[in-house]
Amino acid sequence: MIDLQSDKCEPRRQFTITTADERGLHCRTWADDQCKYVLIVVHGLGEHSGCYDEFGSVMCERGIGVYAFDLHGHGKSPGVRGHAPSLDTLVDDIEAVCNYVSEQHNRDDSGVQVSILGHSMGGHLVLRYVLDQDRCNVARAIVTNPMILPDNPPTKAQSFAAWLTSKVIPRVRMSADIDPSDLTQDEDVLVKLGRDPLMHEQLSIGIGGELMSSGHQLVENANELSIPLLVLRGGDDDLCDVETTDAFCDAAGTLCDSHTFDGLRHSLLLEKEREQVFDSIQQWLLKK
Repeated sequence: MIDLQSDKCEPRRQFTITTADERGLHCRTWADDQCKYVLIVVHGLGEHSGCYDEFGSVMCERGIGVYAFDLHGHGKSPGVRGHAPSLDTLVDDIEAVCNYVSEQHNRDDSGVQVSILGHSMGGHLVLRYVLDQDRCNVARAIVTNPMILPDNPPTKAQSFAAWLTSKVIPRVRMSADIDPSDLTQDEDVLVKLGRDPLMHEQLSIGIGGELMSSGHQLVENANELSIPLLVLRGGDDDLCDVETTDAFCDAAGTLCDSHTFDGLRHSLLLEKEREQVFDSIQQWLLKK
C-alpha cells in the first residue's frame, strides 16, 4: 500500500463546485482524461474527502479515476458541522457532483462508466440517490457498511417519533460517540484521523431523525433498484444493523451483490487489510 503520509496520495486537483441553491462543495480528484472508469466517493458522518486520498491514488494507478467531495456540514464545505437543512440537501449534493463528473467525462460521448461509492452514512445517502430513478445518473453503485439503520435499530414507530422530534429541534447537535477502534484495526490510520482537524463527531437531531425514518423507507423501496449494486461489509462491524442490511439486499433482488470480509471492521477502505477491499471494488467495476 502507499504510505499514508506520501505525496503520492495527494489529489491531482482540488476545486469547488456550486450546487443549484448556490452552496459550495469542496471536491478533489485523482482522475485523468485516459480513465474509462470513474468512481465518485461519498464519505461517512464526520469524515471528509481527504480521508480517501490513498484509495483515490491507488484506484487511479489501476486505471479507475476517483472523485471525492465534502458533504454539506463536513470538511471544507460550508454549513454547521453535522447538520444540513434536510437529508435531501445531502442527496442534492450527490446529484450535483454526479452531474458534474458525468459532464466532465462524457462530453464527447466517450463512453466513460461513472459509478458511485458511499460509506456508512454516505452509503445510506447513495442508496437514497440510486433508488430515485429521476435523479440517478450513474451506471453502478457500491456501498461499504451502509448505515441503513444502526445496531439495535429503532422500530418504525420510534423512528417516526424521532422524525417528529427532528422537526421541532432540528439544529440541536449531539456527539455520535463512536469508539475509534470500531472503525479500523490500523493504528497508523487511527493516529492520522485523531490528528485531522477536519474530522468531527457531530450529528444534528434533525439529520439523525431523518436518517432513522429514511432507513425503514430504504428497505421498503429496495425493490426499485434499477442499476447494479455491490454491498461490502465487514464481518466485525458493530455499528450497522446486520438484519436490516440483509433485508435490503434480499428485497433489492438480482441486481444486488453482497460480500462480507471476515475480521474487518466498519471503515473497510481504511482497514489494515484494505488491499482485498480495493481488489474487490476494482474487479466488480471492470466486470462486464
